[in-house]
Amino acid sequence: AQAFSTISSDNAVVLMVVVAGGSTPYTIYINWGDGTEETRTVDQPGTYQFSHAYTKDGSYVVNGVVRDV
Repeated sequence: AQAFSTISSDNAVVLMVVVAGGSTPYTIYINWGDGTEETRTVDQPGTYQFSHAYTKDGSYVVNGVVRDV
């Protein structure tokens, strides 16, 4: 886990997820910690960008999981 903070006026964050190994396709699950979840299926290893804007200031725990077939 790595902590981050936003300093932009729109509370936007960008999360980079690196996927390697295993067997394709991969499913990436992101829980942004504010009740918002995101799922993306990708067909190859690589670096994938996720972005989110929080509606309220605060502290949030972001969780992510990558699964292969």
